[in-house]
Amino acid sequence: MMISDRVWRSRYQGRTAVVGNEVVFDGRPATIVGVMPPAIDDLLGDYEWLAPLALAPAQADNFGARYLQVVGRLREGVTGVVAQQALQSIIQGRALGEAGSALGVSVIRLDDQRTSVARDLVLVLFAGVMLLVAIACANVGSMLLAQSLDRHGEFSLRAALGADRGRLMRQMMSETLLLTVASGALGLVVAQWYRRLAGCALQ
Repeated sequence: MMISDRVWRSRYQGRTAVVGNEVVFDGRPATIVGVMPPAIDDLLGDYEWLAPLALAPAQADNFGARYLQVVGRLREGVTGVVAQQALQSIIQGRALGEAGSALGVSVIRLDDQRTSVARDLVLVLFAGVMLLVAIACANVGSMLLAQSLDRHGEFSLRAALGADRGRLMRQMMSETLLLTVASGALGLVVAQWYRRLAGCALQ
């Protein structure tokens, strides 16, 4: 069997002599033949002792649950499609007899599988943020419209004192531009924070 890096460091204090030690696993004797690299600890989760999968003949013919997930490293130059075709040819009839003809295999990148849930969560959060942005834009538009109506008397007085329409429009545009720049800068800061948060969630 193999052990995780956590077990190797916590129980065996990182000793290299652990390889070859005899242990009792699930009531049966086993020999430690290696230590998994630290990068695999997150993938293993709570599984820290790894032993070969041994199935009785009756179990080997009953794969209706399709519960097996295998992690492997592709040979250099081999794509996921090629690996899936090779595994499919092994399953269909050669390794599992008649039961193998009804089974299939799907090759998925490990990063894609690990981040699929987080990616869906990020998309849901993104949709929620966009909805909030739309609501905020509608509220700001309503406030600007109400403000312009309240300042109708001011604009009428300025027009009576000689201010032309172009000057009044420039004043309104400058005020709106200032508000837009300030809100845009704040939005960029929030977007950077959200991007970092999403990146942490996908790791």
